[in-house]
Amino acid sequence: MQPSSPVKLRQDVHTFWTGPDLSYYEDLSLRSAVSAGARVLLYTYNKTLNVPEGVELADAREVLSGPLYQFHHKDGDLSLALHSDLFRYLAIQKFGGWYMDLDIVAMKAALPGDKVYLAYQEDGIVNAAVMKFPAGSPIMTAAVDEAMRLLPAAGTAAPGADHGIVGPKLITRLSTEYAIDHLVRPKVSAYEIHPNEVLMFFDPAQCEAAFQRVASSDFVHLWNDLWRALRIPKNLGPPEGSFLDLLFKRFGIDVPQGARLSHEAVEGWFREFWVMKELKQKLSTQSVPYDALDELVRSIQINGWQPGQRPFGHTRISQQADHPCAADPQTVRTFWHGEAIGPYQLMCLKSFAASGHRVEVFSYNRDLNAPGWISVEDAAEILPRELVLRPLGEEGAFALHANLFRYALLQKMGGWWIDPDVLLLKADLPAGDVFFAGLDVFGRVPTGVLKFPAGHGLLTEALAETERLSDSWDG
Repeated sequence: MQPSSPVKLRQDVHTFWTGPDLSYYEDLSLRSAVSAGARVLLYTYNKTLNVPEGVELADAREVLSGPLYQFHHKDGDLSLALHSDLFRYLAIQKFGGWYMDLDIVAMKAALPGDKVYLAYQEDGIVNAAVMKFPAGSPIMTAAVDEAMRLLPAAGTAAPGADHGIVGPKLITRLSTEYAIDHLVRPKVSAYEIHPNEVLMFFDPAQCEAAFQRVASSDFVHLWNDLWRALRIPKNLGPPEGSFLDLLFKRFGIDVPQGARLSHEAVEGWFREFWVMKELKQKLSTQSVPYDALDELVRSIQINGWQPGQRPFGHTRISQQADHPCAADPQTVRTFWHGEAIGPYQLMCLKSFAASGHRVEVFSYNRDLNAPGWISVEDAAEILPRELVLRPLGEEGAFALHANLFRYALLQKMGGWWIDPDVLLLKADLPAGDVFFAGLDVFGRVPTGVLKFPAGHGLLTEALAETERLSDSWDG
């Protein structure tokens, strides 16, 4: 298929937003569409949403009124992706023209002029994050009907719900059924950078390579859903000199001094996400396989940490006879509230025990269900229950004052504190009486791993300040 030449007629781009205020990155998407000469209509239920110059606010109820179709991700985050999928089909079926998600960036001076636009995100899978059809197109009518039929099976109430069945899976199937698959453009058109390669957007050293990769692309997909999983704060701008930074400059987005992400921080989040994803694949049962940690550590030793280069499959690593033991075993302490410790937290705690360290878990539940290698300790010996667990409105629900307990335990007992989601990758813990990690991207000292002598002045001051603030903690 020959690439089309841009048309001079102003094209309509429809998009949709149900979230909070737009971040820098949604602003980038909208500005890129305006810069391509399009009339950009942002449909929203928020009449006061601030938008870039050249963007028109439109009432989303014109397209889809009634309840919001939503589900919760496994990590608890609310998603309106189902509503967004249905909305795009309805909008294009009714008005025709373009639909763009707000993590799509238009890369050329004008939008393609074809009547139909779809692209593969990978072999055999079509993505509808950016698409174009005439009004009343039969495939869009079918997409609306099928999405309405499939939504109950994709919602929260359905066990094992497949939330993607009204997105790429549906548009891929319909492209074949309506015999337009020959019109679907190759991956390079809009999805050249794979989700596994998102780090390229933030790495100044890969900026030139990223632009070379997308030199012939009409669009770039930023993969917002992966950003959510990585917990990338979108109120901060990209690292200076990165691919995203150059796009910000191209489309006139200014970032205040000091309000930028660092590449190192994003790389760390990216690395941790993929390692934990692999762990979750291995830990598909409620019990922790005895060799799961050994497999992970050995595969990291063989393949390395580097994101984008490390294979994240199910390759079996040959077994070794023994787990390395610490030359100087120590005691690590943490806190747990609930009936049983979750499998991923057990995995992390076992990484300490497997190296010979003593693991003490403090809890107000003396009947805590824990394996024999965990020593369950009485949290009431550190602080009364009512200071640490505050009841919420829901029956049986509590808010946990974790910092108060953490500082009180260290101030009284000293030694190591670890959050139960910390994984030990070396047999020996760092030497010295004091340990804390360097500043994070927000300029704060992380408290997930700490070591102090009992009664240390810094801990005494931190505990006093936390107790002072606890009077307003209920609010």
